[in-house]
Amino acid sequence: MAIRNRFSSYVDPKTGKKKRNRKYKTIIARGQRQAERELAKFVAEVTGDGYFEPEKINFVDFVQNEWIPKCAKKRLAPTTFENYMECVRNRILPAFQYLRMDQIKPKHIID
Repeated sequence: MAIRNRFSSYVDPKTGKKKRNRKYKTIIARGQRQAERELAKFVAEVTGDGYFEPEKINFVDFVQNEWIPKCAKKRLAPTTFENYMECVRNRILPAFQYLRMDQIKPKHIID
């Protein structure tokens, strides 16, 4: 069962004011109960302190603050992690160091 969860407004934890900001996520759930759990996770992720709008974060900051600690270290074997980090440091970060996440296009990756 595919369900598209929509989260349209939330209370900003820093200011306490209600904000309208639509975020979408399509999930695959076995039933309504699982879909509601996934929606709760999604809402917590979007309203949490660690959430950044993709267009406002620099690529280097994303790699160092989001991808490495939250994804790479948790999911990769130690040798794979070291090999990836060597490629990231030597090739990827120098090529994208001045770009924000929303500025990276396929032409940047191909070149």
